[in-house]
Amino acid sequence: MGTERTDSRLAALGQTIRQHREAQHLSQDRLAKMINTNQAYICRVENAQVNPGITTIFEIADALDVPVSDLMEF
Repeated sequence: MGTERTDSRLAALGQTIRQHREAQHLSQDRLAKMINTNQAYICRVENAQVNPGITTIFEIADALDVPVSDLMEF
């Protein structure tokens, strides 16, 4: 049950990141460059295939110019 909850939270986080990124007309590649990673990693985050660390979540929030709490509303 814990894994199911984690999976749904990762999916919600990824979807929220994608929504904010697309609202700002940023490509995955551009966001990746803004936080010194690669496009494939952003793709995996948005598709809940990887569990990003808290530092990465803060970096993404900063790059998207949104509070971390906006990314974690689920």
